[in-house]
Amino acid sequence: MDFRKLIVFIWLIGSIIKTVSSQSASTHCPLEFKNLTTSQTCEEGTWDDFLRDKCCKSPFNSYLDALAIRANETGKIYLNSTEQTSCLKKMKENVTTDVFTCGIDKLTAGINGCAAFSVDDVSNRLRDEVLGLSKGCGSIFGVGGYWNQSCGECVKSWEDIKGVISGDSDDDLCRFAVLTTLTGSRIDDLIWKENVYKCLGGQVISNDINQNKGRKKNSTDSTIIGLLSGISALVVICVYIMARRWHSIHAGAKDDGMKRDLPKKSRYLKVPIKEILYATNNLDQSNYIGEGTAGKVYRGILSNKQHVAVKHIIDDGFMETFLREVRNLALVRHPNLVALLGYCDNEDECFLIYELCTNGNLSEWLFGKNKVLSWIQRLEIAIDCARGLWFLHTYSEGCIVHRDIKPTNILLGPNYEAKLSDFGLSKVIAIGKTYASSEVRGTFGYVDPEYQTDSQVNSAGDVYSFGIVLLQILSGRRVINMNASKPMPLEKMAKSLTKGGSIVGFADPKLDGKYSAEAFELTFQLALSCTGHKKERPSMGQVVERLEETHEISISVVDLNLHKT
Repeated sequence: MDFRKLIVFIWLIGSIIKTVSSQSASTHCPLEFKNLTTSQTCEEGTWDDFLRDKCCKSPFNSYLDALAIRANETGKIYLNSTEQTSCLKKMKENVTTDVFTCGIDKLTAGINGCAAFSVDDVSNRLRDEVLGLSKGCGSIFGVGGYWNQSCGECVKSWEDIKGVISGDSDDDLCRFAVLTTLTGSRIDDLIWKENVYKCLGGQVISNDINQNKGRKKNSTDSTIIGLLSGISALVVICVYIMARRWHSIHAGAKDDGMKRDLPKKSRYLKVPIKEILYATNNLDQSNYIGEGTAGKVYRGILSNKQHVAVKHIIDDGFMETFLREVRNLALVRHPNLVALLGYCDNEDECFLIYELCTNGNLSEWLFGKNKVLSWIQRLEIAIDCARGLWFLHTYSEGCIVHRDIKPTNILLGPNYEAKLSDFGLSKVIAIGKTYASSEVRGTFGYVDPEYQTDSQVNSAGDVYSFGIVLLQILSGRRVINMNASKPMPLEKMAKSLTKGGSIVGFADPKLDGKYSAEAFELTFQLALSCTGHKKERPSMGQVVERLEETHEISISVVDLNLHKT
């Protein structure tokens, strides 16, 4: 063989090995999915509204099965946020349902309550609940597969499982922890597992309508008596409420307003100050990793060995930031949002605990001299951000408008997966509606010009900010280049190129020309549409779809070039 051909062959083999190893590292998922199906099956039932879409039920059952297998083998129950992201990506490749919007991500390991439980913890602390679910779901189906007494007992034993700390979310986490532990112990009993999933998942519908009607008829007399008693009780309750309200008005100054304003469902995330001090070694300066407008951020390791970032908020002027983050982010989980793992309100100071994103923020990689992102990495980061925003804008309990999308608020995980962070300015509004803001909030250069004029907060403002970030991902430029002889906003510079200019010069020199010209053009036009007039901007769902198309084009070009080599 010719010596030069041999060198090329060795280089090619090395590149392939490197690519395969990097891909396997970036897609590591500890779960083994045995029964994922590509067919679209939308079964009735959403696990008592735990899932956001009935089409999620089939992949969710597969997820529970895989979780039980892992629990049986390792004694671990929930995945950490990085593992969860990898597994959701793996599932998405094999099913037609968009598993990123199902709610599966709510089953992510945390630092408190059942989110931190292992199989041993469940066996020791929830032993009665395990036995109760095992007994209640022992024999589920009667003749013909209809709902009967045994399935009702199974559901009741499931509902009897409560959280170990205050909060509805911990109830769900404890129920699934018990189910995972129990299923793992009966991993070979496939019929039992399938029937329990069907029963608890809500697929089996009761057909005993006549029996229910009979119960209603027999209860008519007692209902009348109950109504009279209820009226009397209502009077007593009204007097009680008025008395409590009078007391709260006069004693309000003594109450802790911050605790009063926090949602009850978020309290399972509350951690003691000693956990914060343990994790950060008493806020030692060696653990300091940065500072934002609301306070300093420290690296830490919790008592359960999880690596985290801890934001320390002292200034009273930023207590609103703390409240917004807890209210809007505590119960929200998505692979492309930084997970709020806990909080601590300790008299005159507060702490927010997040998952640690080991590769810093996007700003460092776009503008740092010694850091380089490839074209494919940039597209994948953009797709991750877009998915996160799409999830926020279509959240079931109201559209969450971030209001401060910028590179420093886009954090990168160990495999460069992007996660939106800093929800201190976020606002929850009804989907499709607007909110009149008393003042313009956001960062100069990323704020929608129309929002600056009319002060109307809605999802279109986030789309504009994302468009600016997308232009920066393409160009590696600051929002405004103050070193130029004629400083010009990045958006106007980009639009000027559409009037006879060439967009080739707009590309980041760090890319060194290694990108698909077609994909670059499509992404450039998408960014301009995001920064156009509000009514003409795409939704984040449309943005995700278009970015995924450009990603496919770019991957095909890489594969073609590799084949030619």
